[in-house]
Amino acid sequence: MKSKKARAAVGLIATAMAATIASAGLVGCGNSGFSADKNITVVAREDGSGTKAAFMEIIGLSHKDSSGNTVPNADVSGVIIAAGTAAVMQEVKDNPQAIAYDSLGYVTDEVKILKIDGVYPTVETIKDGSYAISRPLSIVYKPATIESGANKAFYEFLLSSTAQDIVASEGYVNIQTSVTYTVQPNLSGKIDISGSTSLQPLMETLAAKFESLQSGVTVTVAGGGSGTGLKNAENGTSDFGMISKEKKPNDDAPNCVAAEVARDGIAVIVNKQNPIDSITLEQLKNIYDRDAGTNAIKVWNKLIK
Repeated sequence: MKSKKARAAVGLIATAMAATIASAGLVGCGNSGFSADKNITVVAREDGSGTKAAFMEIIGLSHKDSSGNTVPNADVSGVIIAAGTAAVMQEVKDNPQAIAYDSLGYVTDEVKILKIDGVYPTVETIKDGSYAISRPLSIVYKPATIESGANKAFYEFLLSSTAQDIVASEGYVNIQTSVTYTVQPNLSGKIDISGSTSLQPLMETLAAKFESLQSGVTVTVAGGGSGTGLKNAENGTSDFGMISKEKKPNDDAPNCVAAEVARDGIAVIVNKQNPIDSITLEQLKNIYDRDAGTNAIKVWNKLIK
């Protein structure tokens, strides 16, 4: 099994080029070093990202759409949009002025994780609620999908202590259960899973364990974001979708239900050259709401005294 750092390194190589620039002139590479007098480079995830939806809602930058769902506010000018968790990491690693948010389970020591209101994200602080920015990592599926066969067995595996011990060992908050998975003889089939790039690395590890227990079953795991996971589960392209946010009744998968596989913090990250160690939710809001008038925080020296 690959470590979190090894998996992240592979992902960075594969998807670093996926970052897209929302505004000309804010390229992350090529900066000589951190300066508190320079503008903050704000990095966000693409629309459809569950991480983005959860983060923006928690910091107070979301609204209700015409269907009654909570969705992120539109990105303001000057924000770099990074497609996927690996692209976020790469941008912050390369840009001394950057700030971003990413799945805690994906972040490596190549960047710095900030405290939020004085609380550092750990399994313990996510469990007890003292760390403010966390969300569920879930699978979505149509109820008929798990009635029998390989899909039913995989669903039972994910919610078993066999899988949840792996969840904990990978640095995520697991589900407390004492039910172990029982290997089923002669089980065969193919399972397709797609969606959240935050859940994808963990799901790949869980899928590999399931395949080792049930050698007649093949599990294919692909990314695409939470929006893709919802749509693919709804239209049958995938047996299971992966999402990294709360499932809403009126989302893109109205005929699907959700089951939480793990819980993950959303880490706020900066370049390792940045001396800042802690930030407040209000400050985060004023960084990401660049049109907030006099409250907007656009330069690092407003945070570093």
